[in-house]
Amino acid sequence: MGPVSSFQAPSGYIHWMIVLICAPVVEEWVFRGWLYDGFRQRLGDKVLIRMLYSQVITRTNAITTGLFTLFHFISRDLLSAVMIIVPSIVLGGIREESNLLWPCILVHMTWNTGWFLVVANV
Repeated sequence: MGPVSSFQAPSGYIHWMIVLICAPVVEEWVFRGWLYDGFRQRLGDKVLIRMLYSQVITRTNAITTGLFTLFHFISRDLLSAVMIIVPSIVLGGIREESNLLWPCILVHMTWNTGWFLVVANV
C-alpha cells in the first residue's frame, strides 16, 4: 500500500460520486488542464515518441503522465500507478488532438466506471 494506506474511503453513494464524477473532473482539470497548458506553453508541441499510424507522444503528455502516475502512487500504491500509465497517455493524446478538456473528463469517467464494474467487481 502507498503512504496513505490507512485512509478509509467513503462508502455508498458518496464513494460513487467521488470516484465516478468528482475525481475525473478534478484530476483532468489539474493534469490535462492546468498542468498540461502550463507545460505546453513552456515546451511547445515537441514530439518525444513517434508511434504507428502517425500517433505521437509529446513531452507535455509524457510529463503530465509522469505526474499523474506519481499522484496515483502517492495516493494509492505502485500497482495503481503502473496501471494508470497507458490510460494517462491516451487521455493526453485526446487532449492533444481535440485541444478540449471535456472529452478527457468523459473518457476518465467511463474508465473509472468500467474499472469498478468489471475489474473491482463492485
